Amino acid sequence: MPKFFLHIRRGDELIEDVDGEELPDLDSARSEAIASAREILSERIKSSATADGDQVEVCDESGKVLATVPFLSLLKPSNEPVPNAPEKTVADCRCNAAKCRKRAEEVMDTESKAHWQEIAADWEYLATAKESSQRKANDHHH
Repeated sequence: MPKFFLHIRRGDELIEDVDGEELPDLDSARSEAIASAREILSERIKSSATADGDQVEVCDESGKVLATVPFLSLLKPSNEPVPNAPEKTVADCRCNAAKCRKRAEEVMDTESKAHWQEIAADWEYLATAKESSQRKANDHHH
């Protein structure tokens, strides 16, 4: 299976997906990009942060941009059906938060460090919200 990388572009800054993910095809990668963008965008909305111009760039192993998913495009109604993307698990969210925290430690400039810490906090918040939601669902069924 081909490997795709879902980089996040915030203005002039590129937050790279260093691990990538093996997916069957570009449509699957685009669906994953849409799911990631939605989750990050929803956290930004909740925290009153901006997402103007931010987007997910779907790249191949050579770094070529194959598709882009602008965050704000997800807020506009579209005639195109948006494919259902798999929901991220709590473990996925915690893993992404850990990757972002690690990246925050690696970068030198204060602004980039803050961006990485903010994204890590978004993923951590999402993991906590999912856990809480799962607990409520489990409590309700017992």
